[in-house]
Amino acid sequence: MEYLLRKRGLISTFPNEISLDIVIEPPVKLGNVFVGTSVKIRKHTYMNSGMLWSNIDIGRYCSIGYNVIIAPIEHPLHYLSMWDNFYKNTDYYREQMKGKRTIIGNDVWIGANSVIKRGVRIEDGAVIGAGAIVVDNIPAFSVVGGAPARIIRYRFGNDVIQKLLRLKWWEIDEDFLRSLPFNDIKECIKILEDSANSQAL
Repeated sequence: MEYLLRKRGLISTFPNEISLDIVIEPPVKLGNVFVGTSVKIRKHTYMNSGMLWSNIDIGRYCSIGYNVIIAPIEHPLHYLSMWDNFYKNTDYYREQMKGKRTIIGNDVWIGANSVIKRGVRIEDGAVIGAGAIVVDNIPAFSVVGGAPARIIRYRFGNDVIQKLLRLKWWEIDEDFLRSLPFNDIKECIKILEDSANSQAL
């Protein structure tokens, strides 16, 4: 099992809990993480510990902290009992497992002890504060926190956000990215725009 995962570009400290049908774009690093079915993780994303249930897409360059739970099954409140062994073989459970996909964009940071509800969409560049409970879609480059999670602020002004979404830096060659002055967002955008313009000529 561990060999098969490493061959796919996945480094994991908990290989026995990784579903073999995981689709990834290597390299990906997972710590003590359970991975369910139909999970897609793209390159340079890492997750320290937690659970990825099912029907999840995670983009590139994501940083996911400790004890994070993404897309958990919701217990049926209308059943006689909410104990999972009573509903695991029911249509309710199957619908949950195959339902709407949970989408995590690129360069998303999810803080420790967060829970991401099944079916939500977290857009590129968003920050999920530690302990947040995300029950609704999260806009690009927003910083959210709380239970339920609410927008606290945005990482950049709208003009910068729109440029970053247009440039999609996470799709650019890694060697080029390493040459950028990451601590100067305006200079990074200028270099990226110049590069895009020169390639368009």
